[in-house]
Amino acid sequence: MLAPAIAALTAIGVAAVVKMSAQSNKESMIARIVVSVAVLTTLLLQAYYVWSYYQIISIILIIVAIGLSIWWLLPRQINNKMKIVLSAISILLMAGWWSLTPTLSHNSAAIPATSPSLLSQTGSSDMGGEVNNQLLSYTKKHQGNAKYLFATTDSNSASGYIIKSGKAVMAIGGYNGTDPTMSLSEFKKLVKSGQLKYFVMGNNSKTSSGQISKILTWVKKNGTKVTYSSSTSNQSSPTQQMGGQSQSTTLYDLSNIYE
Repeated sequence: MLAPAIAALTAIGVAAVVKMSAQSNKESMIARIVVSVAVLTTLLLQAYYVWSYYQIISIILIIVAIGLSIWWLLPRQINNKMKIVLSAISILLMAGWWSLTPTLSHNSAAIPATSPSLLSQTGSSDMGGEVNNQLLSYTKKHQGNAKYLFATTDSNSASGYIIKSGKAVMAIGGYNGTDPTMSLSEFKKLVKSGQLKYFVMGNNSKTSSGQISKILTWVKKNGTKVTYSSSTSNQSSPTQQMGGQSQSTTLYDLSNIYE
């Protein structure tokens, strides 16, 4: 979303520097000082971030930053075009590498990020939330004729199970668990008709409001908590996490409510 504006601002900045460097008055000297400070601080900041991944490159950036900042203070007639080109390349080089890392790592993220650390997680994804294998196994085994494997609050809590099982999982609150997709009475009809047997409290249960909050309250009051594993440690898919948070896996059985 920000890339077009940043690209335009970068191009405007380079054009302004080229125009400024052609001047031969006192304003040119002031402008060169400003550009010298800008190049120095930008490259030093980059060196700070790069240090965590490539210390040798970070040292090179510091040397280049000092050299270019001094060069900009020299009279404009000294290799002016070369000075502009090298400054642009130096500033954009590591930023360009950072921008390439998601593509090179084939990373699929709900919240996009760039970093060389992605290269050690090739093919990883946080799209789909965390999957509890034991809960998935239990609900698949006991789904019976129900249309949905289970319902949960939001699509991030549901999508991992949909991807892994290929079955329908209902996200009653939409993407964030806050969309008013149905009323409590409509939800009750799904349960009563046998289309829905189980409910899993998802990541955004605490932030739900309105009709969704009423549904959650009804589920907690009338549903039966299910112990789907004798183990206290639930096995999960390690590469499928949403924001580094483990999904709540409290399972409620709704099938006995209307019996």
